[in-house]
Amino acid sequence: MSRRASPLPLAHTGRPAPFAVAAPAYGAAAAGWVAATCALVASADELAAGAISDAGVVLAAHLVGLVLFPFAVAAAVWQLLPVMLRNDPPTEALRPLALVLLASGAPLAAGIALDVGPLAAAAAGVLGVGLLLLLAEAAALVRGAPRGRTLVVNRPAVALAVAHAAAAFVLGAVALGRQPAPLGVPYERFLLLHLSVALVGWLTVLVAAVGRTLVPMLSLAAAAPRRRLPAAEAAIAAGLWTYAAGLASGARGPLA
Repeated sequence: MSRRASPLPLAHTGRPAPFAVAAPAYGAAAAGWVAATCALVASADELAAGAISDAGVVLAAHLVGLVLFPFAVAAAVWQLLPVMLRNDPPTEALRPLALVLLASGAPLAAGIALDVGPLAAAAAGVLGVGLLLLLAEAAALVRGAPRGRTLVVNRPAVALAVAHAAAAFVLGAVALGRQPAPLGVPYERFLLLHLSVALVGWLTVLVAAVGRTLVPMLSLAAAAPRRRLPAAEAAIAAGLWTYAAGLASGARGPLA
């Protein structure tokens, strides 16, 4: 008499987000990429003339930064980090709400490009709540990762990326005020600082932390050795803030 087989439990392994949650995030990220591409094509003449402050160019840049990246990172956090950090966050029931709140990135991009202050301010507030939910889930996953076990991704590296994501959003919120010298830094330099923290401190560090494991797995190569401290990601962050100090002060040495 055969016994009915039962699935083996995945001990100490988190569950990726269901398709019904992850698929809309991937779809929204793709839509943001397509919209940014259309905006760039429409602004081809302005780009050729070097008019990077043109409304269409600004719209394209912010569609990438406020629609593509938040939704793509949200999908990665919901699908990859629970498995990589071997636990389920207590906030997973809030993912649909975060998905809706992150959609405010599109009107925020339009408000910035068209210089509509009230629209930009309202959308920024809603997006901030959505990003807060997303970062809180990432922080909960880092905190809940089991000690003494091999993890697919380094916890301090993920925490470093999360901290820079929060810093980039705060700098963007300050830049919305359009002051001549926010925090004592000339406005053009401040915008470059905001962009650098987002691209290098958040996205580059996150890609480096996750890619260090995923690339060997996908290429069927030997996995990178376990490490206690994320030396590469810490070096990227140290270089970023040395550059940021030079950018803010106008000193060539730290910039170089």
